[in-house]
Amino acid sequence: DYVWLPILEACLPDCGWKGVSWDKAASLIDRFTGNFSVFTRVEKVSADYEEYARENPLIVGREWLTVHFKYLEEYGDQVFDMACQMLSKVDFSDLERIKTLVTGLRSSIENKLVPYALRYAGVRSRRKLSRYNAVMELVDGLSSVANIGRISRMDPGEIAENLRRIYRKIFSSGAVFHVTADRKGCSKARIQFEKFARELKLKLMPTRPQDYVQRFCSELKLTGEVQSKATD
Repeated sequence: DYVWLPILEACLPDCGWKGVSWDKAASLIDRFTGNFSVFTRVEKVSADYEEYARENPLIVGREWLTVHFKYLEEYGDQVFDMACQMLSKVDFSDLERIKTLVTGLRSSIENKLVPYALRYAGVRSRRKLSRYNAVMELVDGLSSVANIGRISRMDPGEIAENLRRIYRKIFSSGAVFHVTADRKGCSKARIQFEKFARELKLKLMPTRPQDYVQRFCSELKLTGEVQSKATD
């Protein structure tokens, strides 16, 4: 399922939701927020924070699908309502839009291969060293490039069904809320989030499974030819 995370990132905020087309959703986002994005957060725990990680196993040392938005304080009610509608009613039913987004994502990452070649090579060379490096290769390395290319050739209906399945699994796995604001803004956001959490039936995360790097290795294999060219 990890290979689908870049596709989910691209489609979740830009497909619209039940009863709201993607272009109307984009208009609402532009009207009430300064930024609304979805991304996978993958971080390794440094040696300085190992003790903190042991004390906070539900939060530290795991991957996150992050829904991030900025807004003016006076738009808080509208933004939380919009986010609630999107997260509860997204159904990935606009197959034409999904095909457009996946094709655009494939084109975007393929255009990065040459200018970021050293970075991709570095990520791939470290892929078997740790869980963090294996996940990085799956979601943001050469394996991701290959998988997005493969997925882009799939039937849009099959893509949509996989997105629904994976999104349901992530959504039901718990959540954490983080806000950056002044004291007044934090107080208002706490009230708004309590309502938001009740309506979405959000819950605390379960204990993270002990997944080891070997479980990812089978997904990191690439097929292709090694070519060399002698030069004078």
